Amino acid sequence: MTDFSTSDWDGYWNKGDSRYERIYDSIAKFYRTVIIDRAVHRVARCYFDDQSCILHAGCGSGATDVPLTAHVQMTGLDLSREALLLYRRLHPGNASQIQGDLNAMPIRDGSFDGLLSIGVVEHFEAKKLPSVFREHARVVRDGGYLVLLWPPVWGLSVRVLTIAELVATKLLRRSVRLHPPEPTLYRSKAQLLGFLQGTGLSLVSSTFGWRDVFTHQFVILIKDRSVQFSGRTSASQASY
Repeated sequence: MTDFSTSDWDGYWNKGDSRYERIYDSIAKFYRTVIIDRAVHRVARCYFDDQSCILHAGCGSGATDVPLTAHVQMTGLDLSREALLLYRRLHPGNASQIQGDLNAMPIRDGSFDGLLSIGVVEHFEAKKLPSVFREHARVVRDGGYLVLLWPPVWGLSVRVLTIAELVATKLLRRSVRLHPPEPTLYRSKAQLLGFLQGTGLSLVSSTFGWRDVFTHQFVILIKDRSVQFSGRTSASQASY
């Protein structure tokens, strides 16, 4: 990712209790429960078969996964131990968790029928995204779908967060960051296709609209059947 380390992510998921953090968390929770959960559920039901095995890559607390676990077998993967502790509390016994890096997931090739990613890829530097997408492709079976929610530069959340951080910085007279850095926001289909070259993934669709109040680009990818991977993670190394 960016220069955000594992400890930085742990700190993000184990936030302090400042007034601005409480306000941000309240707004984020409202948006997730009222808008994003429904949008994700609708799209996931289109591309993930009932009882299929789905990896949520960069799962965070896994709050969005709650309605999905009634239909698919979810596994959450995240770099942050704190995030996975939250995930475990929200999913007692009905979803698995793996701690790991999206650049080198401790998962055997083709272990999952599909993959879900919500607001994750934008945190990587552009030069690292082809490698991340290749790793995404490696752990999904041939013909499996990948559902990505990727904030675009013109997205509502990007604009609101930028304004909120500017206002908080001005009021507190110190730099305030409410959200981890996002160096690679979605910019265009051409940008996306450039990242996908040689990854074993093909673009199915890329849409932006009102269903999540103009916040994310919904990117649907499919794992090509003809691509062979090196099997970098051996059975003895893999935890799944």
